[in-house]
Amino acid sequence: MFLSRSPLRISLAGGGTDLPSYYKLKGGLVISAAINKYIYVTVNKTWKKNFLLKYSEIEKKKTINSIKHNAIRETLSFLKFLTTWKYQVFQMFQPEQDLAHRVHFW
Repeated sequence: MFLSRSPLRISLAGGGTDLPSYYKLKGGLVISAAINKYIYVTVNKTWKKNFLLKYSEIEKKKTINSIKHNAIRETLSFLKFLTTWKYQVFQMFQPEQDLAHRVHFW
């Protein structure tokens, strides 16, 4: 099992202007900060014959190429994950915290 914890980053201004489709035409500037909340990613080997992904959606796929989530699909391809794994992305927020409703994974 792998477990990763990273500080949550929030965009204060300019979110999205760091994408090539935007900054190649108009330039870009993003002001962001890390806060005292965290994003966790867990990776477990699974005994089933599929990839199980849990983020803001749940995906159960037999091949890497069939994964909808671009960042996860490309990361798995780059790392040459050939066997099946379970991936989970979650944040540790209380449901009543407004920020929890605004955070999403890529």
